[in-house]
Amino acid sequence: MFLIAIRKMFSNKWMLICTLLGSIITVALLSSIPTYTQAIIQRMLVKELENSQQLTGKFPGGYQLNYEGYYVTSNKNSFKTFKSYDNEIKNVIAKSSGVPILTQAVYENAGTFTIDKTESTKKAVSANLCSLSELEEHITILNGKLPSKTAEDGIYEAILSEQAIQKLDLTLGNTYVFKDTTFDAKIKEYKIKVVGIFTYKTLDDPYWCMDIKEFESTIFINQDLMNNSVFGSGVKRLNSASWYFAYDYHQIKVKNIDHILSAFRNSDTWAIKHNLSFKRTLDDILKINQQKISRLEVTLVVLEIPILVILAFYSFMISMLKVDFESNEIAIIKSRGGSSLFVFCTYLIESSIIGIISIIIGPIIGLYFCRILGSSNGFLEFVQRGALPLQLSVSTYIYSIAAVLFISCTMLIPAFMASRTSIVLYKQKNARHKNIPFWKKYFVDVALVALAVYGLYGYKRQQSTLFKSGMDAADMVIDPLLFFISVLFIVGFGLLFLRVFPYIVQFAFWLGRKLWNPVFYASFIQVGRTSGWEQFTMIFIIMALSIGIFSSNSARTINKNMEDKVYYEVGADTVIEGHWTDNQPPPIPGMIGPDLRKRDQMYYYEPPYELYEGLEAAESVTKVFINNQGYAYMGGQLLKQVSIMGIIPNEFGKTAWFRNDLLPYHWYQYLNLMTDTNYAVLVSKAFKEEFGAKEGDQIDLKWGEAGSSISATIFAFIDYWPTLNPNRKVENVQTPYFVVANLDYIQKMNLVEPYQVWLKKKPGVTFNNLYKEINDKKIEIDSINDASQKVIINKNDPMLQGTNGALTLSFIATIIITILGFLIYWILSIKKRILQFGIFRAIGLTYREVIGMIVCEQLLITGSSIFAGIGLGNITSVIFVPLFQMVYSSEQQVPPFKVISDANDYLRLYAIVAIMLVLCFLIIGRLIYKINISQALKLGED
Repeated sequence: MFLIAIRKMFSNKWMLICTLLGSIITVALLSSIPTYTQAIIQRMLVKELENSQQLTGKFPGGYQLNYEGYYVTSNKNSFKTFKSYDNEIKNVIAKSSGVPILTQAVYENAGTFTIDKTESTKKAVSANLCSLSELEEHITILNGKLPSKTAEDGIYEAILSEQAIQKLDLTLGNTYVFKDTTFDAKIKEYKIKVVGIFTYKTLDDPYWCMDIKEFESTIFINQDLMNNSVFGSGVKRLNSASWYFAYDYHQIKVKNIDHILSAFRNSDTWAIKHNLSFKRTLDDILKINQQKISRLEVTLVVLEIPILVILAFYSFMISMLKVDFESNEIAIIKSRGGSSLFVFCTYLIESSIIGIISIIIGPIIGLYFCRILGSSNGFLEFVQRGALPLQLSVSTYIYSIAAVLFISCTMLIPAFMASRTSIVLYKQKNARHKNIPFWKKYFVDVALVALAVYGLYGYKRQQSTLFKSGMDAADMVIDPLLFFISVLFIVGFGLLFLRVFPYIVQFAFWLGRKLWNPVFYASFIQVGRTSGWEQFTMIFIIMALSIGIFSSNSARTINKNMEDKVYYEVGADTVIEGHWTDNQPPPIPGMIGPDLRKRDQMYYYEPPYELYEGLEAAESVTKVFINNQGYAYMGGQLLKQVSIMGIIPNEFGKTAWFRNDLLPYHWYQYLNLMTDTNYAVLVSKAFKEEFGAKEGDQIDLKWGEAGSSISATIFAFIDYWPTLNPNRKVENVQTPYFVVANLDYIQKMNLVEPYQVWLKKKPGVTFNNLYKEINDKKIEIDSINDASQKVIINKNDPMLQGTNGALTLSFIATIIITILGFLIYWILSIKKRILQFGIFRAIGLTYREVIGMIVCEQLLITGSSIFAGIGLGNITSVIFVPLFQMVYSSEQQVPPFKVISDANDYLRLYAIVAIMLVLCFLIIGRLIYKINISQALKLGED
């Protein structure tokens, strides 16, 4: 049986290759989802921890446990309790998470002692007498030496940090008396000799994950001396102890997060039970990333739905075509005594072999798919990024096995149905008219379209709620069907097109029935009376083009709207806050009450603006004054929280970033109004809608501590302006008010106040080039905000990377699958029609006319599918791409979401499809060329 299955597989090599490739691609695609998710989250997790360390200056892998022995237990047992805790923490608690430990330390504090300096002129100070394990490995002795492990004549040697020796006012080489003032102390005095002063080798060392500020009042003795002499001399008292662990967060694996968090919870339970306090920074970051993993997995699966649908069609088509092609052979086996089980088992062996090969090769190819996901910067756009930490996991093979089981089912179900057919039933079936396909008979296409329409209605309803309420999209319960409606729409209307396609062919045939030559006549008849298998090829092409166009527009829209949002929020390529000074005295730390030193008239010293104008990296620069705490007086009403922006219209138009579709007229026309009249202002529509303001009304503005003010005239109402968010909520103001005025007019009427410098970079200039030039020219700045840097950060977001990569990968996989499906159909179709070609030659058609007939069929089937796919893809994009805006709240939707399409994307798409078709035609042409059509009739009866 096994040998028969092997022979049957290799009897049709093209079918075997296409089936195997389709299975491998399916496994690779599905296995790439968990592999990529874990890899990108792994990189994101490490990056977030590194950023946390950079921003806070604290090592994020730190874990601290604190034991207050003096208050927990009686004095005589405190050291014994400490030793038992020390053993449990070091050997169990610290190792339970499985994360490697970079370094660890035990901090023992014998208590706070009063230092008797003996000199009457110096007052007594207090200090902690402590020990810290492995301290000598992480410090540098500036003066003196390390303390001894033994006490001589009752004198304990100690070292201090350079900060501590200054604060405690001690002297190197002197011996001091430390007095224990606690009522139950058996030893009241200790003699401590300062033998060394140290500094920290580097504060970046994870060893210093503890709070070292308290070491400014700490004197360190040797830890062995602390345990064996101080505690062992009858004191039996430990005031407190702390255990510090620095986990190597670079070694934390995403797949182990659940285990790590579980270990932390168990250790916290133990600590609480034994009255220990704890502090750890890893928990929150790990929990957040755990949520991101689930969200990213769902996103990738949702984005892969189109290709999964195509893979299902592909598997089903391959199986049905294969079984249909081999039905005659199956019927002959049955007629010669072969059992249904025998036939079924041969297909089971074949599917098992294909499945095993797919599981072996598929996940490896899936790793390369993950590299595509990680380097994708847009639709069919790739950039060089750091390699993802990719590795095969248990989840990878679970997904792979699920894919193989699905493919096997699609192969075995048609085989099982065919195994029950005898030679008599097979001949009777061929003699009858073909049955109506399941989806046509039960109107599956209509049902899918109805579901898509329902989903679209739900989307519109929730979108309306989102914008009216202003609530965050994360707070809304979004119907999962909304994520599938685009696929349902494509599949539904694709099938609907196939339902009406025969009528289109018949109508075209009827229009030219008196004009068609035999070639066209035979082509129309063949396509019009087809068995229906070409419909699989047609739905492949329709879905490939539709999904390609939809994926292209989706990726372009997501990326462009993200960039627009960043540039609108920043206002220009780069915004610089210069360093301004004023005439007011510096504040007194901790001062309460009014500062009587302040001068009545406040004014600022303007930094040299010429330095910005001289930047070679800048194409244009301009001054922009912004105050978001202004007041407006209009019609007897006082309005608070008014955003006031002062601009120089001509320079602002050259420098600022603004989308041209946001206002009724081009925004340059609004700038021209302000250029012609210096007291003209542009105001938000909130003034008009809520207070009935109109063009020509007078408005008085006031802002700032210096009491700056102007009187102006409203010239136009606007919805949007660079950096000004019309959806921003400010305290009780639902719709914010903003005013755009002439900066020259503002400065003419008032003293100069701090303004921003907006800059547009020359083409090809990077942020690093600009920043270097600013440093070289020694321009003092307080802050710099660069839009391109924010775009790069956003594009490195795993969710956006995954979206771009998944859309690109879906299209590439769709094209490959479509090529395979296209080839399989035409190879089998041509082999089954060899006898028909021979008949055409026998009745007088030339070889060229037979080839022309096949070309004509291709135009009818493939050409119509291409046009249908292009049209359906564009319609789907217009209707469903706006769905992506629901991931933002209404306040974040500035500027408004816009569907973007790029001609270059279409050119790339059409070029790939054209290459696909040419490649397929060349293969089919070579196959036809090798067939001796003139001898086809010698094959005998079909």
